Amino acid sequence: MSGCQLRDYFPEILTGGDIFLHSAEEILELKKTKYQKLALIKSKLYGKVLLLDNICQISEVDEFIYHELLVHVPAIFHGNPRNILILGGGDGCALREALKWKEVENITLVDIDEEVIKCGKTHFKTLNQNSLEHPKATILIENAFDFVQNTSKKWDLIICDLSDPVDDGPAMALFTKEFFSSLKNILHPQGIISIQSGPAAPPDHFYFTRVANTLKTIFPYFQACISFCQVYLTPLAFSIVSLKEFKKLNKKQIKEIIHTKIKGTLKFLDEEIFFAALTLPKFLKNAIKNEQMVYSLKDMPRWFGNNLENTL
Repeated sequence: MSGCQLRDYFPEILTGGDIFLHSAEEILELKKTKYQKLALIKSKLYGKVLLLDNICQISEVDEFIYHELLVHVPAIFHGNPRNILILGGGDGCALREALKWKEVENITLVDIDEEVIKCGKTHFKTLNQNSLEHPKATILIENAFDFVQNTSKKWDLIICDLSDPVDDGPAMALFTKEFFSSLKNILHPQGIISIQSGPAAPPDHFYFTRVANTLKTIFPYFQACISFCQVYLTPLAFSIVSLKEFKKLNKKQIKEIIHTKIKGTLKFLDEEIFFAALTLPKFLKNAIKNEQMVYSLKDMPRWFGNNLENTL
């Protein structure tokens, strides 16, 4: 069905009662992979849009907001990441951002779905600046849970650019205390982890607070970063955790790090946005404080349901 010219709509369930329709001027890819439903559409507003199990992953127009915050906020806290692990992120855009750090030596990207990697190489190679073919990047088609349990390497920066843990989806186990414990074991003592953690606004913010509370049972230091991309229609939270206290940075220091450590220019993040993104509204701080649920493999998370099985 590649290249089919038509007007179609891809519905995404946002909450128990709300559906967002992604308008497609053209369907570029539409298939069931080994693990999930993949749709790549061309939108009049957002350009190319990738959906997995009918949940939007990225759009050409605003993905830079998401990826700059996901990667560079924790990297700035670290100061000089050399060995980076990316879990998920098969579109290659998080990898693009990680490669901007001048002294990075190697980056390993692990994604379970080869079809997503192929999509990134074929349809997003301009957007991701051909990052999936970069000599510093090692691309592995592998289950992230298994990889983390089996690797003996220690990482300066771990980026979890994962799809939401939908029912029976490939990422569900990657938001549990068991997986977070395994991440702790492969993190360098000075390392930082950044995790896409779901919605940060009512009524669905409790998904993020549950992930946050689970992380706080494993890691002594926690921060949260908030991103908003129009294509998601809700703010998203990134959980940032460390084994050591986060550096106390001021605006001048952050500006210097961005200027001297990162190649090229960033489109969204600067020293002002850095602090703004780390500033949580009162209701969210209280929700994190009061959260009691901890996700485990014995109590798997359930988020958005099966997102309209009959649409593909």
